[in-house]
Amino acid sequence: MPSSADATPPPISVHAEARQWRGRLWRNLALPPGFVRRTLIENGAITVLVLAYTAGIYGAAALFGKTDALKLNLYNAFLGVFVGTSLFVGVLGYFFYLLVILHPPSPFAVIHRHLKTHLRFWERAVIGAPMLVVMPLFFSVFTSGKNLIPVFNPYHWDTTFAAWDRWLAGGVEPWQRLAFLLQAPFSAYLVAGINILYDLWMLLMVMALLWQAFTPNRPTLRLQFFLAYLLCWALLGTTMATALSSVGPCFYGHVVVSGPNPYAALMATLHELNTIAPNYALDTQRNLWKTFTDNHLTLGSGISAMPSLHLSIATLMALLAWRTRRWMGVVFIAYLAVLEVGSVLLGWHYLVDGLVAVAGTFLIWALAGWLATATNGGPRRHERDL
Repeated sequence: MPSSADATPPPISVHAEARQWRGRLWRNLALPPGFVRRTLIENGAITVLVLAYTAGIYGAAALFGKTDALKLNLYNAFLGVFVGTSLFVGVLGYFFYLLVILHPPSPFAVIHRHLKTHLRFWERAVIGAPMLVVMPLFFSVFTSGKNLIPVFNPYHWDTTFAAWDRWLAGGVEPWQRLAFLLQAPFSAYLVAGINILYDLWMLLMVMALLWQAFTPNRPTLRLQFFLAYLLCWALLGTTMATALSSVGPCFYGHVVVSGPNPYAALMATLHELNTIAPNYALDTQRNLWKTFTDNHLTLGSGISAMPSLHLSIATLMALLAWRTRRWMGVVFIAYLAVLEVGSVLLGWHYLVDGLVAVAGTFLIWALAGWLATATNGGPRRHERDL
């Protein structure tokens, strides 16, 4: 007679196996205690700020009878395509790393473990998905408001900023201090390279947004970044830009009709170098002015120089990078320096535009840190790195 140890366990029914599978699935989907509440508070604060900004722009437009100039879905398609492409590339990269580099004997077991532990997929999905809704709205409202700056306050600060620049540079134009970069044998390729790095700003900014949107590990830093990000665009890019309305050196001759144009020689040199190596900033400037004169609202339209949002957001990314990894901070500080040089050399900004932007961003970062700490209910607790 066989012993009980040799007895074969009874087979598990299909229904019992299904129940076990559903149980494992729900355990994997379960979120940490308090996660949903924390997510509602953090994303709620961000959403409230976006809605308040939207109401402010709408109110200002209503005062001038320009509410028909607002378009709230301007960036929906663009961000949808960009985010979808980024996620697709990210998934492909993950599977390449898993199957080709790690090459585990049981890939599905590794994927299951990563989704539950390393990737924390469900936490990232819950905390990041709302940002895909509010950020296109915010960008659409910002661009709509930026196009209305000359309606709210016509451009008239350019001569003042040009004079401040000359004082800072010791009696000459700041771009003339950088003229050696325009006179070297390889200067055409140097300028083209600086322009590529300048344009890379958009990609880096969106990547930083996606990174922080889907990061559950450091809630206080994440909230500080988003509050600072929104306040930089709202306070510097809208409020201050409207109060100090200006177009920048590349458009100086279009708005200042009296007296010589101190940037004519710079623009002429850039056009000459463009015949050797393409400088796409010139095409962008030409198209931007055309959309302005045609009163056409589109992606990235609107003209404003003071303060520089390029330098502001680059400063914000450097602060975020420094808080994450010191070496990342050093890289982004170097990138910020290149953008400051490029903003002057390419004719986009006055020197003071960048200086004011950097100083303002540091103040906003400090304010956002205080707000994030207060929102999260106390001093910063230990937050795990990615």
